[in-house]
This record gives sequence, structure tokens and C-alpha cells, in this order.
Amino acid sequence: MRTIKDLINLAFLALGHLFPRFRRKIVFGAWHGNSYADNPKYLFEFFFKHPEFRVVWIGKRPVTKTLPTLPPNASFAVRHSPLGLWHALTAKTWVFSHSPNDIALVAIWGNSLQIDTCHGIALKQVGEMCPGWKKGKFSPLSRLLHNPPYLVMPSEWQSQNTLAGFPGSFKSPTLPFGSTTLDFILANKDKAALIASLRQKFATAFGLPSDRKWIVYAPTFRHLSEKNYSFRDASADERKKLDAVLDTIGAVIVEKLHPNRITGLNPESDGHVFSIAGPAAKAIEPHELWLAADAIVSDYSSSVVPFFLQGKPVFHFVYDYEYYTKEDSGLVADIADIRFGVVSKTFDELCDAISRFDEARNQCGKRARDLIEYEDGHSCDKYLAFIRARHRIAVGFARQEQPS
Repeated sequence: MRTIKDLINLAFLALGHLFPRFRRKIVFGAWHGNSYADNPKYLFEFFFKHPEFRVVWIGKRPVTKTLPTLPPNASFAVRHSPLGLWHALTAKTWVFSHSPNDIALVAIWGNSLQIDTCHGIALKQVGEMCPGWKKGKFSPLSRLLHNPPYLVMPSEWQSQNTLAGFPGSFKSPTLPFGSTTLDFILANKDKAALIASLRQKFATAFGLPSDRKWIVYAPTFRHLSEKNYSFRDASADERKKLDAVLDTIGAVIVEKLHPNRITGLNPESDGHVFSIAGPAAKAIEPHELWLAADAIVSDYSSSVVPFFLQGKPVFHFVYDYEYYTKEDSGLVADIADIRFGVVSKTFDELCDAISRFDEARNQCGKRARDLIEYEDGHSCDKYLAFIRARHRIAVGFARQEQPS
């Protein structure tokens, strides 16, 4: 079955090489076509201001519900529709968050420039560097089909980690651009009106109290476990202590699981812990929530970085530290050295840390800043310069070669 699929893809790869490609057309996709989010989203919107480019977001049909108003040089196409395939076949540049599968499941990238934007700042090991990693098997045809994309990285340290974890999967060297999601955070962290509107948006969607601080709980993905810790799992005595702390500082917990772990249930609340769930939770742009929230509890997730860059409290709750570092993904260094806030290994330690809310601001381990070496708020500009140089596109609008 795999061989048949590879042969079909080989034919599509040849087709992708035959089609003429427009240097000024860029197709974008994310999360296997399921979401309008992540680094590709913010780069897509950045190109709205550059009408010399034709930009197309490709995704599944429900994504249209979350798109902004598109300018004349931007459009949406359904993945695998005739229009979506046409744009994929004729775009000189593909930009995605996971793999080319975000844009098309068949190998039609041909001689396009492929850019993997990555997800964020990895405190954890990746790929073959993980203790619990299981190597996949690839047929000779699969290797022939593989066309390594460029990989965008936030630091040299993470570049080395990723290239070692996925040998042969990406071009080397990686692109030192940083994250467009963090461009968004840095550009808007002091815009009170925008933050207020986002708070209202999430308060309405999930019933969150607007008069309390929001402490987001956003745990990372675990390869070997189907379950993340939930504050709803706490014992009666633990919840009594947590609720008292939250009341003292005027806060609530807003649980947002990894997108692959969000259930189809409706949002729930007991007055202190609000569980974001259901279709609305899968559709939200998390970096908008990071702007609206007041603090974060996480473990090893890159979601702590936007809070650190805003000067908001960060609480690392590493309740399964021994398991995670020795059996699951592992970390690039000891958590004490790469923390972006305060570290708690037990529930009681976490409650004590939250009670000293403001002490968790602007704290980091001695090597944490090395993980965000390239994050200067100008990632989008670096993409633009790279694509222009790679395709020899002069600055300014050119009337010739207007892609359809």
C-alpha cells in the first residue's frame, strides 16, 4: 500500500516540476489544513501590505470562519479543490507550520521553495534526540520524494537540536529568522485597547470573568501519554488551597490543552477553574489568548516565552520531571537553566508560587535567553528579504508577471 502511494506521489512530483511557477505567488497552510494559526498566519497577514505578492491561504473549508477580511492580493482556497491544487502547483513559495501536507497531501511541490516556520521555542528535545522516540521506516521511493525544506529557527541552539533530532529532514543551515508569532506579541504587548477587546472576545466565548486575572494553564504535548495533568484532578484538600490562593490574588485558572488533546466537549467551569474545550477552543488563535491573559502555568511548553517577553508571571509546573526527562521528550538542559519563570515540582510549591504572583515576572535561567537569540520582533521582515533575494524580486510593485 505504501509503495502504491509513493508511486502516485512520484507522478505528482513530476507534475509539480512541469508547471510554470510564479515568483510572486506564495501559498500558506498550517496544522494539516485544520487551522488559521501559528507562524504562517502572521506572515500571511504581513504580506497584505506588499501588493506585489499574491498570497493564498490553503486549508479545509471550516477555516474560512476564522479568516480576516482579505485584501485584493490575498485569497483562500480549499485544500485539494481544483483551485487549491492550481495555486499549490503554480506558487513558487510554500510556507507551512508542520510539513507540505498542510497545503497538499500529494507531492506537487515540484521546484518550489519550501519554508517550515517551526512552532516556537523548544525547551524539549526533538525527534531522534528524545528518549522515547521511535524511528519510522522509509522506503527508497519515500526518500526520493523527500525535498528538504528550509527550517526557520529562533536560535542557533535550537537549530543544532532540531537538525540532530531530524537528520536529513531539513536544509542546513537553518534560517535565523525567529517567530512571526512573537513579532505579533512584541508589537502589541502595550496596546491596551487591543488587549481589552481580546479579553472581551474570550470572556464571551468561554464565560471567563472579566474582573479577575486569567492564569492560563497550557501544558505541552506528551508523546507517551494520552493525558496531561488537569487542575480538576486535584484532591479536595489541594483544590481548597488553590481556590483560597486564587481568591486572595483575584484570579482564575483557564485550562487550555494542546490542540491534539482538546476534547469535543463544551467549556466547563466551577468558578475557579475554567476548562476551554469544544470547537471554539480548537479555532482560537492562542497568541491572542497569550496577550489577553495575565500569567501562565505550563511545564515545558514554548507558550511560556510570549508571557516572559510581556513581563508577565510564568510558573513552570514540572510535576512529572523525572518521567518527562528520562522517558518522554527530555529537555535540552536542566529546567533550572532554561526556565522563563519560577519552577515548582509539587502542587503545594505551585500554590505558594502563585500566591507570590508578581515575583514570577522577568525571571529566567542562565541559558534561557540563548533559546530566543533571534527573537527581535523583525521575523517577517527577514522572510520578505529572503524570498525577494531567492527569487530575484526587486523592491516595489512590478506590473509584469501577475499571478492568477
